[in-house]
Amino acid sequence: MLQPSPRIDQTQFPIFTRRKDWNLKAQAMIRSLPDDVVCLVERAQPYHASEGADPRQHLLAILNRLSNHDKHRLLHTAVITLDGAAPGFRMTRDVASIHEIAIGFGPLEPGATLARLTIGTDGPEPKVEMYGEFAFGVSFTDPTGRGKVIEGQPVIDVLSAAYKLVNDLVLRIEFACKRHDSSGEPVACIAMG
Repeated sequence: MLQPSPRIDQTQFPIFTRRKDWNLKAQAMIRSLPDDVVCLVERAQPYHASEGADPRQHLLAILNRLSNHDKHRLLHTAVITLDGAAPGFRMTRDVASIHEIAIGFGPLEPGATLARLTIGTDGPEPKVEMYGEFAFGVSFTDPTGRGKVIEGQPVIDVLSAAYKLVNDLVLRIEFACKRHDSSGEPVACIAMG
């Protein structure tokens, strides 16, 4: 009796933060792939994070989370953040000294304070002018509220790093698939998008 060949259209790139999930679920997703491609996919898994690192912070895990939010129609929310500041202060009236300067880095809400000064006064109407440069960014907020894995992470940095990682994986998988294809063996490669 002929065994049906694995369905190529069910092949997908599994992403797991726990080895036990790989062991339980990955085979159904990659059964049509050659062993060396399976090895590449397995080595890329977030559960291989370095000692002490949270596998949920691995770029593939973050990408998987963003993809799942899309599937469940959750909005990827983002906030404007203060990422850098080089302020200067001019004591223009009734200010003897500036004792402390606190900069409000991070997510900005309406009415947020960018800088707060503690001053010593020498008159009834102190006035300080602020000048300088401020760098703003856009960072993720986690719409699920679970784990806050991407909370505060710069959108451009996360997506650029994820692109580089995925591009590297795709090139490695393509190379492995071409080797099998040229040898005449049947091969199923992962649809990456």
